[in-house]
Amino acid sequence: MTISCNTGLPLEQSKNITEAEGVEFVVTEFDDGELDCVITEDGATGYDAEYDDGTTTSATSCEYLDVTHGDELTCEITNAPSPVDVVIEKNWVFEGSNDPQGIDQRYDLTLWCDAEIVDGYNIFDPNQEAPAENGPGCGLIIVKQESGQLIGPIHNWCKTFYGEGPDGFNAQVIPEYPDSHCFVEERVYDDAVEVDNGCQNLVVSAGQGASCTITNTVFFEGIPTLSEYGMAILVLLMLGVGLVGFRRFA
Repeated sequence: MTISCNTGLPLEQSKNITEAEGVEFVVTEFDDGELDCVITEDGATGYDAEYDDGTTTSATSCEYLDVTHGDELTCEITNAPSPVDVVIEKNWVFEGSNDPQGIDQRYDLTLWCDAEIVDGYNIFDPNQEAPAENGPGCGLIIVKQESGQLIGPIHNWCKTFYGEGPDGFNAQVIPEYPDSHCFVEERVYDDAVEVDNGCQNLVVSAGQGASCTITNTVFFEGIPTLSEYGMAILVLLMLGVGLVGFRRFA
């Protein structure tokens, strides 16, 4: 924490602060009504600050103007985790062909987290209206339960993305302390598609997002074809085999 003033002693002073304990700044040697001071914090990476000087709130500082001797002023700062990005990449691989050959490349990706997803849906909030694009409850409820007791983590926030073919998606999650967990569930529309899901165990924390890749693979099995040159060579080889056979039985 740092206090900076336009006059008085000292003009600037800094102290370390923790959540459990506050700090006190003392300024002397100034004339009544001529002291202006600003209090700011530094080092809370990954958090958004809200400053409350007792009368107003601000996102940048506590500011005091025209301070007089004997004033006791309080600056209360609340740090909330900033949203972090969860980036999902979607790839397609067609083994044995460069042509999708009628494969249905549509899919739904549902991100589940045990922390708030920005513009997401909380399945435990009866007062929240589910976004139309998510469907009712994102189509699945993930609750881990044992002997009637809930055990964590409970992935109660969800957000669904719809796509076709290769694409990329971005969601924002507000992590809890010390970290939060997410995973992605995929629904494909074609039974020939095999899913390699690299988004099953994502960890996010203040200032630290996550990224992952899901690859859909389709295997094509068919009869290999040859060019005219290749067919000519094949005919000569077959002819050679026939001649050898003829000589052996002559």
